[in-house]
Amino acid sequence: MKKLPPKVMLIILIIAASIAGTLGAYTFYSEWYVLDVQEVPVRFQVSTGQTIGFALDKDVLAFGRIPPGGKAERGATIESYLPSRAVITMSDNLASILTTTENNILLEARTPQQINFVLSIPESMDAGNYTGQVRITYFRRP
Repeated sequence: MKKLPPKVMLIILIIAASIAGTLGAYTFYSEWYVLDVQEVPVRFQVSTGQTIGFALDKDVLAFGRIPPGGKAERGATIESYLPSRAVITMSDNLASILTTTENNILLEARTPQQINFVLSIPESMDAGNYTGQVRITYFRRP
């Protein structure tokens, strides 16, 4: 029997590992179903003035006034009444400037989890009022 060259063996091994990984991920994630979806409004103002503002709203992820090139951080707590997985996504207009410490979180029942959102304003962003959405999708296994 003829022995395969090492490069061919490596390619076969990479393909086999890719197929196994894809099947494993599909099996793991296909068992999850959507338990709940929560949309949280986001508000902030880009201001060229010398002042920085803040907001303490509970129903809105409000960052207040931020200068171009500035950053603002806001903490939030998420919780689920059942064991679940929370996936956090941002609306398209915020995807490049709003980040979170975690966006795929395993939650225990009735155990609050603290997360932080960081809004980074580019130097080139025009002054004005901006809005968007953060979507938290809670998944659960049957």
